[in-house]
Amino acid sequence: MRRLASAYREAYSGLPRTTWWVAVVALVNRSGTMVLPFLALYLTSRRGFDAAQAGLLLGLYGLGSAGGTYLGGELCDRLGALPLLRFSLICSAAGFLLISVLESPLWIGASLLFVALLGDAARPALSTLVIAGCPRALRTRAFALLRLSINVGMAIGPVLGGFLALVGYVWLFVVDALTCLLAAALAFSFLKTSPVAAVEAESKQPAGPGPFRDGPFLIVMLLLLVNGMIFLQMFGTLPLYWRERQGFLENEIGLLFALNPVIIVVFEMVLVHRLANRNPVRLMGLGVILIGLGFGLIPFGDGASFALLTVLIWTLGEMLESPQTGGFVVNRAGDHNRGRYLGVYLLTFSLALLLAPIAGTSIYQHLGPNILWWTCGASGLLSGSLLLFLSPKLHP
Repeated sequence: MRRLASAYREAYSGLPRTTWWVAVVALVNRSGTMVLPFLALYLTSRRGFDAAQAGLLLGLYGLGSAGGTYLGGELCDRLGALPLLRFSLICSAAGFLLISVLESPLWIGASLLFVALLGDAARPALSTLVIAGCPRALRTRAFALLRLSINVGMAIGPVLGGFLALVGYVWLFVVDALTCLLAAALAFSFLKTSPVAAVEAESKQPAGPGPFRDGPFLIVMLLLLVNGMIFLQMFGTLPLYWRERQGFLENEIGLLFALNPVIIVVFEMVLVHRLANRNPVRLMGLGVILIGLGFGLIPFGDGASFALLTVLIWTLGEMLESPQTGGFVVNRAGDHNRGRYLGVYLLTFSLALLLAPIAGTSIYQHLGPNILWWTCGASGLLSGSLLLFLSPKLHP
């Protein structure tokens, strides 16, 4: 027990105060994340849309997310991360309340686009602020702490959302909006100015060619786009599959989703600390393969126990891939274009959020869920293997 406690102390030690407050803001905000995991079910069960229509509306959210994350990266470098974060959180609250009273697919789609565009501009801001004051060696751990706080919130949000959905779906939107406002209040109270990066010689990097002229970086982002399209089936087709094919109720689906962030909260920081000296791109490749495997195994079993097993597999893959990707991106960027690099990285995730529900629900409806899950498995194996192949060339 002493060795275990020591491992946790080492994993969390040395991070700046600002990093911790950014993590708290992210925790509060993500604790209200309950609309997106149940949005496909809300659109089909409460608004009467079929799976393909729900996928298109989710795709509009992804389109807005793509624009918001890229715009957010630009504005972080130009205007500062902190003002952008505050504005984004307030706009998200207003948007969720608006969606809860809309019925027309046109207006629902426009509002989802609005919420994602302005709300997801916060993502580059959070990523920029969390490494402020961190030397290069601590940046991956700072990203892991941000992910930990997000996942603590994600352990709370879907579980609470699953029970609230049984009472009334409107409460998902109300609670999500309230947590956005509370996170904005914390950002106003405890993050007074946008902090600067650590003034160490190692952090004074030249601006470099920029993300769109960095060929190897763009190849990695393309492979991560494929990974994102696999992983984000959890917000579209996976809850539909669990509800329609496995007969799980919304609260049971919420509990299954909660297993992912709980595992991340307990193990990820220690895992990242233990793997600190490994090639990050190699770890990313292994993670992508496991994510593909977790989703590819879905049609091979039934029941809650097998569903838990698949969640465990793709969660392990996420713990290997995601924090390493964040560290890889910020260490590849220079001080003057870090927001742009983070914007492109987060844009990749948002493009996956745009494409995943459209492609996933279309395959699910027209070719069947088994084809979808087998495609996920094969795509994860291919993209992860390519990252493994590239890893010796990209290790700094």
